[in-house]
Amino acid sequence: MLWTLVIIAAVVDIRGAKSQLLAATADVLAARGDQLVRELDAFNRSYQRAADEVAHAPDVIDFLVKGGRPVRTDMPAIRARLAVLSEIPEAWAGFAELFLSMTTIPNRLFGYFLAQTLAGTGPIEPARMHAYAEKAMREASDGTTWTAQNVSYETAVHEAVDTAYDDPRLRAAWDQLDGLITVPGWLNSLGQKLVQLTMPGVPDVYQGTELWDDSLVDPDNRRPVDFAERIRLLESLDNAPPGIDETGVAKLWLTRQALRLRRDRPDWFTGYRAVEASGPAQDHLIGFDRGGAITLATRLPIGLVAAGGWRQTTVDISAPHIDVLTGRRWNGTVALEELLATYPAALLAAG
Repeated sequence: MLWTLVIIAAVVDIRGAKSQLLAATADVLAARGDQLVRELDAFNRSYQRAADEVAHAPDVIDFLVKGGRPVRTDMPAIRARLAVLSEIPEAWAGFAELFLSMTTIPNRLFGYFLAQTLAGTGPIEPARMHAYAEKAMREASDGTTWTAQNVSYETAVHEAVDTAYDDPRLRAAWDQLDGLITVPGWLNSLGQKLVQLTMPGVPDVYQGTELWDDSLVDPDNRRPVDFAERIRLLESLDNAPPGIDETGVAKLWLTRQALRLRRDRPDWFTGYRAVEASGPAQDHLIGFDRGGAITLATRLPIGLVAAGGWRQTTVDISAPHIDVLTGRRWNGTVALEELLATYPAALLAAG
């Protein structure tokens, strides 16, 4: 099993950097790169199967794999930001076209991949972006490789990175795109994290990702984590849910609350049943009941706002539950506009 995972990881490193139309789909043991969309029904069917398989998993590795915890080629916060691009196609196309027109990367598909990386991270330290670009282009093995480096090709890629940071026109476009992505990216990150922590399988947290994190693949994701800051933030949390802001403390709160519930009531996380909304914005909700704990999360937040919000969309909570993220109690037919007023996600515990 170990060697199988190593081989798969090596293959996906090449595939992910070489041909991804959407970089966020480059998962080991996960969706194919050409599978850009999954309908809610397909999502629920796959995790119903996962719940059934996890119940009979013979060892930890099998538990992790079948439980839907794929190895990630980029960190989750970046994926949450990249997901926003599907909701702002005109702005994204404008930036990508400008980046490609102002740079001279011979492989334009890799140039498109690099433009996605810029969107996914925002303006991180230039040295980190250069290190990532070097690793990505060599692992793509389409123009240069680790063992046969093409100096002119690599120079063009590094010059493209410099242009993104230093050219006033391109940098302004990058900053504008970053401004469109940041807040929806936070909302996606919270929903994504709650789904990941409560779906069938072992809940895991990659070190440092308890807050917003702009880490790329290794070795970037092995930089020292400021654990002292995380401890300080944890100790500062009381029973009032924190706001959603640049500190990322809302994600830390959500992570703590979800993990505590899984620790205290493992019997509430043994099954899987889809929870569907009713109303004009029903497709913007993903929900499932694990057998006592109900997860609800917002999909496509920009489109939701553009359409006028949740409006009269509701969800049926068949018995009394308390949202462990906000402390509010819910029962019966509940308006999502009220239930998700504080966070774009909710974790409802029976009782």
